[in-house]
Amino acid sequence: MGKKRQAYLLRLRYLGRSESDFPYADTWHRDLAISATSTLEDLSQIILSVLGWDDCHLYYFTVGDRIRAWLGSDSLVVDERMFNGVFYSAAIPLGRLDLQQGSSFTYSYDFGDKQRFLIEITKTDRMEDGGQLPLLVSQRGAPPVQYPDLSKSGGLQEAWRETEEAFSQEGLSTCRSTSHVEPGTPIAYSGSGLDDRWRVRFIIGTDRDVLEEWRRSRDRGQWEKSVAILENWDSSLEQIAEKIERPVRIIRKWIQTFNWYGIEGLNRPRKKRVEVKRRKRIEERTKRLLEILHQPPATFGVNRTNWSMKSIVEVYEKEYGERIGKSTASHYIRQAGYRIKKASRVLTSRDPDYREKVEVLLHTLQSLGENEMFYFVDELGPMRVKRYGGRTYTPKGVTKTVPQTPASRGSVTMSGALSATTNQTTWIFSEAKDTQAMIDLIEILFNQQFDKSRIVVTWDAASWHSSNELLAWIDEFNVETRRDGEGPIIELVPLPSGSQFLDVIEAVFSGMKRAVIHHSDYQSEAEMKTAMSRHFVERNEHFRENPRRAGNKIWDVDFFTDFENIRSGNYRDW
Repeated sequence: MGKKRQAYLLRLRYLGRSESDFPYADTWHRDLAISATSTLEDLSQIILSVLGWDDCHLYYFTVGDRIRAWLGSDSLVVDERMFNGVFYSAAIPLGRLDLQQGSSFTYSYDFGDKQRFLIEITKTDRMEDGGQLPLLVSQRGAPPVQYPDLSKSGGLQEAWRETEEAFSQEGLSTCRSTSHVEPGTPIAYSGSGLDDRWRVRFIIGTDRDVLEEWRRSRDRGQWEKSVAILENWDSSLEQIAEKIERPVRIIRKWIQTFNWYGIEGLNRPRKKRVEVKRRKRIEERTKRLLEILHQPPATFGVNRTNWSMKSIVEVYEKEYGERIGKSTASHYIRQAGYRIKKASRVLTSRDPDYREKVEVLLHTLQSLGENEMFYFVDELGPMRVKRYGGRTYTPKGVTKTVPQTPASRGSVTMSGALSATTNQTTWIFSEAKDTQAMIDLIEILFNQQFDKSRIVVTWDAASWHSSNELLAWIDEFNVETRRDGEGPIIELVPLPSGSQFLDVIEAVFSGMKRAVIHHSDYQSEAEMKTAMSRHFVERNEHFRENPRRAGNKIWDVDFFTDFENIRSGNYRDW
């Protein structure tokens, strides 16, 4: 069985040119079958073919409270006062008019003689593709005369000849007409006045003013649409596409929308793709899936070393009592930026208290007061002072080389703290990564933020971060602070083990290494330290001038969903 398409059965009644012609509607009608893809322009030509009338004149349809007109091809811009109210082109498919059985609308042909017809939708149906439409189904009565006044005076032939001569002098095609159509036979019609379906029919004056304003606007989207519409008659679609750097299919869509709905169609607000409730459900499912993905399968009793989609959905159902398909789970995970083939994106932590520690971290971060600071702390090094390789521009055919065992000129070790709220970095150089280095860094932060009430520090599970010496020092330090009654209290929020991806300062260190360590050849420790310090000074200056919180994702969701961007270390982009 072939594919079906929507079709309408129409009854065409003649209303005449005045009230005295109304009885004609009861003595004459034509029943037509027409596809829903046919436009009102097509319908006009079909009606004229059934009547055997010429098609030299303008016309309009009144559908509900809207007027849809054919105003010729002489001028692109028309006067908005031509009709009472807003009007649109007739280049719109019938299927776009929300026509139902029992609907009706009027057709007015020839603005001079004002021949009027009533069109009633008597039936809507679906027909097999390949069916010959449009079709004259049945008829009653002789067709009305197109020029009754000229016919009575005997001047019809002379008027016809004068019309053809006038058209010929203007370089226009002469009027077209067709012969009588028998019921049950397809209707041959000449097509719309403009053969090109991707041509703007007309622009009313007020819309032209808006489009001209769009063309002068700094909004690129408005500029593109205005150029596509205003230059449609003067330039080909390909020329417009090249000028605005848009595909031809997009320009066609704009032209079609403008012909159908006018300037309103081009300026419609974007629709929400999903309902708020459905979007929240997707976000919740994605969050749950990624929480599972962040932990090893063994945590859930799965005898695997890596996740498969089958094992993920099984654990999901077991943990949350809700079924989810493998294809759906795969889609959500991919939308979150994860790919199973890239192991670097399948981030895991073996800490049995992973969820609890992350919840404490996020609750602390997201509930910070105006008088409180939060710092991500980590260490880097020791880094040897030597010749490093890296990515750089090189001539074609040339490959730069780096010795496999270059001479070492010393090493550099540093500790750093990144403010979550101000994105400012504090750093110190030390002899080793140990408890003393942490004490020195915390004292610097204390002095920098002396007017604050609390400083929260988060760091990974390195042994010196939880040493008895450090914890005892912090307790004693806080006792002295409370006794003095001034200065911030120091609090620790440790990260889960194996979750360095939660420590945002890792990205800052990565950016620094790519900027001043990769492809370097410093001659001394002092020279390397100077370059590293200068990088952090420039970075701090950048974020003072362009304030932005650190670890953007962690403020919105329960874990990083865009780790690849954070890992890039390009602070000017995030």
